[in-house]
Amino acid sequence: MPELRCDLHTHSTNSDGVLTPSELVRKAAAAGIDCLALSDHDTTSGVREAEEDAGLCGIQVIPAVELSCGEDGETHILGYGDRPDATPLLRLFEKRKQDRIERFYQMAGKLKALGFPLDEEAILHTAGESVGRPHLARALVSAGYFQDTTEVFDRLLGNDRPAYVPQDLLHVEDALLILTASGFVPILAHPSLLPDTEDSLLRKIDAWLERGLAGIEVYHPANGEKQGFSYYRKISEDRRLLITGGSDYHDDQSHAPLGSTADAWFSAKEDVAALRENIQKLNERL
Repeated sequence: MPELRCDLHTHSTNSDGVLTPSELVRKAAAAGIDCLALSDHDTTSGVREAEEDAGLCGIQVIPAVELSCGEDGETHILGYGDRPDATPLLRLFEKRKQDRIERFYQMAGKLKALGFPLDEEAILHTAGESVGRPHLARALVSAGYFQDTTEVFDRLLGNDRPAYVPQDLLHVEDALLILTASGFVPILAHPSLLPDTEDSLLRKIDAWLERGLAGIEVYHPANGEKQGFSYYRKISEDRRLLITGGSDYHDDQSHAPLGSTADAWFSAKEDVAALRENIQKLNERL
């Protein structure tokens, strides 16, 4: 059993998860998690709520965010820091919020034309500022059109499906710049999900290192299923990169369980200490 059980990749209702930040923290505490990062998409608005409940539950919370990047949206960058209200981040979040809402209406319009009308305003009201495809998928299931969200993505909302609308996404280099300017340490999320060969992935990582990438999310469920945690750990160690890990928890149906990689991450105590040290050093330079 690791000295510190950590889950540094989770989502709440402030983006596309199903639990509020408070509920997420309480669930993490009940699951025996010692250190949690709330890494909602394009927002840090749930961090303060999570921190308040963490104090009551006796666990640590690290402020975090996940940014979708690249022309195909396949590259995700996690950022970890101490200043969730940093101005560069807030400016980015406001732009991403407007982009998401516009995209939401476009996809809802396509769904209506395909014979699947939804209460758009009700979805927006519950989804908040990071509305996206998961909210539409859950609404379609709730309306009785489909059995589960997997079916929705397979038939309508997956990439290149009839109701899909591509995102206007950040370049990875811009995400790295904004995160570091905000005092957030940038980490490449779930590298096994990138549509790359082994060689092209390594070339990308090496190029991003020169632009500020600081680490790799080694302990993600998809990594374990594909190459194995040790493969991505070796990539990190060879380049002296930070190592993080997390379940990518959204809900109990479509994603891995909360804390699912915590017991495999034996070096979590040392890795999280290194992450915190890098956050401190980065902020000292700002």
